Amino acid sequence: MTKKRNLTEAAAQATAGLFSGIKKPLNATEQAILEKYNAGMTKQTDISEATGKDKGTVSRALKRIREDYPELLQEQPQKPAEQPKKPEPMESKTEPKKPQETKQKKPLKDYFKLDLDEYGGYVRDMAWYNRTTVTAYLQGLIAKDAEANAEIWEKIKK
Repeated sequence: MTKKRNLTEAAAQATAGLFSGIKKPLNATEQAILEKYNAGMTKQTDISEATGKDKGTVSRALKRIREDYPELLQEQPQKPAEQPKKPEPMESKTEPKKPQETKQKKPLKDYFKLDLDEYGGYVRDMAWYNRTTVTAYLQGLIAKDAEANAEIWEKIKK
C-alpha cells in the first residue's frame, strides 16, 4: 500500500514539474475583475460590488493576474501626495500676496481621448489574446498603419 502511495505521489510531483511553466488562462471571473480594474476601479470593494464576487475572490484574482499576467494590467494614474504647507513667518503676513499668474505647462506627451464605443470589447479581447495592454495593442496597430502609409505621411508632413 505504501509503495503505491509513494509511486502516486512521485508521479504527481513529476507531472507538476512538467507543467510548472505553463500558465493557466484567466477564467471568466478573473477576466471580469481585470476588466473592472483596467476601467479604473482600483478598490477591491468597488470591484467586488460591480462583479458580484466577494472581496476575497477579487483579492486572489488580482494577485494571480499581477503574478502571472502583469502585462494585462493597465497602470492606474497615481495621485500625487499632498505636501503639508509650511507655516509662513509672521512678518510676511502683514502684506496680502498678489495672486500669481500660473503658466500652464505643456504635457510631455500628447494624449488623446479615444471613444471605442462599439469596439471597446473587441480591442480589450484582442489585447488580452495577444497578452498585452490595450494601449500597447493600439500602438502596435498604429505602427503597422504608419509603416503601410509611410509615403503618404511624408507628403502630409511637407
